[in-house]
Amino acid sequence: MKEIITKVFSKQGLTVLVIVVVLVGFLLANSYLKEKNHLARERLEQEKVENDRKFDADQKESCLAIYKQESSKWNNVNGWRYNEADNACFIQYKKRPAKTKAQCDAEYIGKDEKVVPVFLMD
Repeated sequence: MKEIITKVFSKQGLTVLVIVVVLVGFLLANSYLKEKNHLARERLEQEKVENDRKFDADQKESCLAIYKQESSKWNNVNGWRYNEADNACFIQYKKRPAKTKAQCDAEYIGKDEKVVPVFLMD
């Protein structure tokens, strides 16, 4: 026992003891910093998820406001939806039945009861 105590308190023993204490302290500090960084990363990730949810909620609300505005102006608004993946607002309108040739021609009848040709220019 006396030999062990003598070896521990010798210069070499004290040097080894100091090195061991420094290494243990370094490992504990490193472990603490890793845990602290991990918690900080988790907090940032949670904040990002919450910010994304808030952004999507704001965009949905804006899309709903557009829908309400269009509904107040037009009677053919059918619905709306917000696509989060594309960050796009879609307003749906009722489809009008296609006009027949006779109905189209009726809109362009001239004074002489003939269909007036329509020229489209670029």
